[in-house]
Amino acid sequence: MTVSTVVAGLLPIMWSSSAGSEVMKPLATPVLGGMISSLLHVLIVTPVIFFWLRERQLKKQGATTATEDISDEFAYEITEGASTEVSGSRSGNEKERGSHE
Repeated sequence: MTVSTVVAGLLPIMWSSSAGSEVMKPLATPVLGGMISSLLHVLIVTPVIFFWLRERQLKKQGATTATEDISDEFAYEITEGASTEVSGSRSGNEKERGSHE
């Protein structure tokens, strides 16, 4: 949200041709480029680096295939959360049925 706000604020400066724009454009250009490059860094580069570090850590621990272990971890967390939600919703439905009978 921060990046989109800054970009939305700087785009009119980049497109303007009125008085003072020749001074503001050189100031806005590096800020705009920095915001876009930081967005790409946060969304792409950093997750890849963390994945590589986790993969390396799992290999040191003796895992056969780190990517399988990581996907197994996430699958376990997802199924664990889903089974808790399902069991919680069933007990809630059973309570409602019992109160109506």
